Amino acid sequence: MDSDFKPAQRPAKSLQATLDGLTAKTPTPDTSAFYTPEEVVAADDIAESAQLADNIAPAEPSTAGTGKSAGGWRAKLTPKWPFGRREWLVSAVITLISGCVVAFVLTHVGSKPVASATVTTRAIPKKVPPKPKTVASTLSGMQVDPNVNLKPVTGVMIENSLDSRPQSGLAQASVVFEAIAEGGITRFLALFQDTAPDDVGPIRSARPYYIQWALGFDAGYAHVGGSPEALADIKSWGVH
Repeated sequence: MDSDFKPAQRPAKSLQATLDGLTAKTPTPDTSAFYTPEEVVAADDIAESAQLADNIAPAEPSTAGTGKSAGGWRAKLTPKWPFGRREWLVSAVITLISGCVVAFVLTHVGSKPVASATVTTRAIPKKVPPKPKTVASTLSGMQVDPNVNLKPVTGVMIENSLDSRPQSGLAQASVVFEAIAEGGITRFLALFQDTAPDDVGPIRSARPYYIQWALGFDAGYAHVGGSPEALADIKSWGVH
């Protein structure tokens, strides 16, 4: 009686076969298989773990058949020692860029504009020399008081023989003419204007050529006597 209601015995499926069926991409439901509750729970946990692992760490694409390994670009960027041409070129470019950045920072960042200096030129006033208080003498050319030139010039005949020496006043004369008078003895015509000696002499007679020199300075002529020709010239020439 019991055998009539006892279900037919089905072959039991292994756990590995069960897992293979759950992780297959297109699983085919097997309605004819019988699973115990423990097997179902274990299979669900394994399937959930496999799906979570697929989401977290996807498989890297295979590079088989392309001739390139998965880490080819990393190998190119990894520096090798000793440096080759490519490494030296990269180092030079990096150094150049770093130098430009540093130069820009030093010259622009935080720099303050320098105020331009304004140079103003000021004309220096010329010093006007003081007006001189003296003028050149019309007789000697020496600097004298302007009133001296208003005085008349005076010419004096002075002896030069041995007995007349030393004469008086010759050292104070501004202009002295000397010429032979007679017998090889010379005589002086001393002209005075800006000086006034205390004594003058000895005074001698006039001669025509001394009178002409005195007239060149419009001078008064002092003498004692003179030759007939000289005395006539004094009258005719209007000598003072």
